[in-house]
Amino acid sequence: MHQLIKKELTGCSKYREISTEKEISKSDEKTVKKRGRPKGRKNFNRRDVELSPYMTVLQEKIREVKSLISDSCVPKYFLFDGELGNNFALQMVRQVNLHLICKLRYNSQLYLPWQGEYSGRGRKRIYGERLLPQKISNEYRVHETCEDGVLTEYFQIEARHKKFPDALNVVTDIPHP
Repeated sequence: MHQLIKKELTGCSKYREISTEKEISKSDEKTVKKRGRPKGRKNFNRRDVELSPYMTVLQEKIREVKSLISDSCVPKYFLFDGELGNNFALQMVRQVNLHLICKLRYNSQLYLPWQGEYSGRGRKRIYGERLLPQKISNEYRVHETCEDGVLTEYFQIEARHKKFPDALNVVTDIPHP
């Protein structure tokens, strides 16, 4: 039926007919869409990421610099601003065999490692309590300084983030005025 209508109509109305068919197919897709999480969406390997063009160019530049300075020293760390405080950047730097040192956002949801026992069912838990910088135990304090009447404590702790595949070595400073 749609084919006969298309043949009889002029060019302008053809376009309208096609657009209405697309709208009909889109509305059909909405009604047929299954409920719930798409299959395989949550359980993906966080180490296999597709790098953006910006990350790819940055990775090539890192490789160039590494090859230029490889005679004098072998770098182990890549230091960058908070722009690279995400899993894509971490994987990009790890593909070049470097460790990333960067700033995370102040509201990053970090978790302590699970300290409880295995319940005997399912996968072993890896996320413990949420890490709040104000409530870090003194056993993780590595240094403290006092300058101009402000006490600053430095803590180092292994924590997990749900978007990163491995545990993170987190260093934080907490100033006490």
